[in-house]
Amino acid sequence: MVVALYGRALPDGQKVGLEACVEAFHRSGVEVILYDKLADSLNRLGGSWTGAVFGDHSPALGHSGFFVTLGGDGTLLDSVVHVRDQGIPVLGINFGRLGYLTSALPEQMNGVVERLMAGQFSVEQRRMLHMASNESLFGSCPFALNELAIHKNNLSSVIRIQVLVDDVYMNTYHADGLVISTPTGSTGYNLSCGGPITMPNAQVFLVSAVAPHNLNVRPIVLTDSSVIQLNIESTGSGVMLSMDSRSVFTQNPGCLMVRRNSFDFPLVRLNGQDHLSTLRSKLMWGVDRRNEREQF
Repeated sequence: MVVALYGRALPDGQKVGLEACVEAFHRSGVEVILYDKLADSLNRLGGSWTGAVFGDHSPALGHSGFFVTLGGDGTLLDSVVHVRDQGIPVLGINFGRLGYLTSALPEQMNGVVERLMAGQFSVEQRRMLHMASNESLFGSCPFALNELAIHKNNLSSVIRIQVLVDDVYMNTYHADGLVISTPTGSTGYNLSCGGPITMPNAQVFLVSAVAPHNLNVRPIVLTDSSVIQLNIESTGSGVMLSMDSRSVFTQNPGCLMVRRNSFDFPLVRLNGQDHLSTLRSKLMWGVDRRNEREQF
């Protein structure tokens, strides 16, 4: 088996964790290929990586049994543009802070590898969204696992976003921006905007305004079979568009079309892990001293 390890630039304190991850796979007879920029970072910190490497959009990934990210949620979201439609299961190891989407810590790698080799995991097919626009704003990767976010580009004025759902007028938002989220992204920017939390297998899109200049605008839940049309007007300063951790500026956004992506994102969950437990342990959802007593 081949496993691809991906990460951003490696801080000094994470060299030992990376080497422990590599060693855990090697002990189980697994070949490791390392992201080229991560290998360079490791060597600069005194490591000696001489194994195989892969670069951006490398065809070598097609031979991988797993794509393992070493970092936080932003690093895991990066994997969307590497894995794309290849269907390689993605496992996140939390080298960051919260690590909501990740499954384990570096010091747990020996046990993680054993569970992977024993098949003690499941692969959740997480739905993504796709954005079409007149400009090629996100190149060959106009899709997102978490959300599409539209945000004004200055501090002075709101932007105007007219929204149609399946060609039916829904609302015109006067706000700092708008977030179109997937169920996976419901605990991301959507949550910060007061949007609802959904189970990851829900077949929905979530639409939440960013600081709306209106007292009666609330987040709304739409089916992900819908096509959402966004007609954006700014005051001439343009807008910032973000898909997960990738952002672009456009002067004339015009019309954007959002629909469910043609392929899903395969996220690894180790046996014994579940979404509700993660909500409670990492986001402190429902924390209440009255619930600390023995359950009913």
